[in-house]
This record gives sequence, C-alpha cells and structure tokens, in this order.
Amino acid sequence: LAQERAYLCMACPMYQFEYSDTSHLTGRSSKALGAYLGLAIKRAVFDEVEFAPLGVIDHVKQGKVINVKFKPVGKLVFDTALVTNPGNYGFSLVDSADTPLSIASISIRYDQVSIVATAAIPAGAKLRYAFIGGSPGQLPSRTTGPRGCLRDSQGDQIVFDQDGVNWPLHNWAVPFELPL
Repeated sequence: LAQERAYLCMACPMYQFEYSDTSHLTGRSSKALGAYLGLAIKRAVFDEVEFAPLGVIDHVKQGKVINVKFKPVGKLVFDTALVTNPGNYGFSLVDSADTPLSIASISIRYDQVSIVATAAIPAGAKLRYAFIGGSPGQLPSRTTGPRGCLRDSQGDQIVFDQDGVNWPLHNWAVPFELPL
C-alpha cells in the first residue's frame, strides 16, 4: 500500500524482531520498532525527503538469471547472524502454478542481488522474498516464519541505543513478489 499511495510510508518489515507470544513484540524489539518509526517520521515529515525501507527498484530476467536492483544505504548484506537463514536467504522462485523452482545460487553484486535458477525460468514465474520459513501460519520473526536475510548497512551509522538496546537501524528488505 505504501508503494501505491504517496501519503503512506512503511518504516520497516517485522521479521527482524523477536516476539514474546504469537502477536506481541518483546520489550527490546518494541523499542527498536519505535526507533524505526521515529526515523521514518523524521525523514518523511521533518526532513521532507522521500522515505522507504529497502525495496526493489528494478529487475531483469535473462534465461536462468534474475538481477534484482535495490537502493541501499551503504552496501547490501545477507545477515544470518540476526535473522536465521530460511533457505536461499529468503528468496524463492515459483512457476505460474505456484510450483517451486530450484535455485542454484544467490549472490550480492554492488546494489543488486543475482539469483541463478537451476534451469531456464519459465514465462509466468514469480520471484518471492520473505515468503518462506517455518510452517504455514507462523508469524515472521528472526528465527521462525516467513523471513529474509537481506539488509543494507545504514545501521553502521545509525544505532538506537536508549537504555542499552544498541540496535543498528539497518534497512531490511521488505517482502515482495515479482512477476517475471
């Protein structure tokens, strides 16, 4: 919705946080979410600059390869220390009938992620991010449920440290589905 309406802003996805139960964040994660919201408000309202978390800005598919371009602050990173890898760093490919397609490799090149499938990607296929991990119905979190490991390096300069939380405010990639 934030991509479709100019007056809406998304601060961050939720999978990088910890939950105390099936719907509530832990106190530490709640504080970190507040920092993300505050940063988004500061930039969008007070600084009057366009604010968006890490999202896809373009993509190209050729044969077995998909190059997905992002606009990171600093460099792109697959962070498996904070978010456990659900497989393929959270990326998945499906055909037009939602049947999974195999991925041979995933790598970061500058401001883009390159996904190489094991075979040519058919027409009507979709690339998904943060759709996999855990079992159906699980909430996204750092270790369970749908999640991904892609972030930028904004948190190397911006760290939320109220009451010793010390949470780097990296931009985490938002879940997406790209028709190919």
